[in-house]
Amino acid sequence: MCTSKALQQGSMGATFGSAIGEANAIGAQGKYTANLYNQQANMLEQQAVSAGQRGAYEQSLIRQQGKQLAGTQKAVLAANGLDIQAGTPLDILASTARGTAEDEAMSEYNTNLQMWGLGEEAKQQRAQAEYAKKAAKYQKTAALLKGFTNLATQYASFGG
Repeated sequence: MCTSKALQQGSMGATFGSAIGEANAIGAQGKYTANLYNQQANMLEQQAVSAGQRGAYEQSLIRQQGKQLAGTQKAVLAANGLDIQAGTPLDILASTARGTAEDEAMSEYNTNLQMWGLGEEAKQQRAQAEYAKKAAKYQKTAALLKGFTNLATQYASFGG
């Protein structure tokens, strides 16, 4: 037969056990949330690398197309008996080279801007992961303190 003291001890154990369970659940949720943020950051970092690779490829294409255009222009100008080393033909070729360089520079700028933006988003995700861990730690501590407080209150009410 259970005594009043045994029931009291069982009740106090259940109270504290509940606090431990809550604290463990909070800790697990914090880890899960932090992992999600870190996975998102990893994905953003991979996207930044991919953007850099796409940008480098695009810049290579721009250079190649500029060379092809300049070659075609030289062939047409020379076929028409024009001196490509002076005057208007030279201006045309210089304009093509300048346009190619500007297009390449703009592509590089846009690529760098995109990579920077993705990197900043990744940093924010990592900061969120750290915040989730710290918040879980504080909430876990609060749950345990609440459990201790309830335990002490029960103990005192039972005439501890």
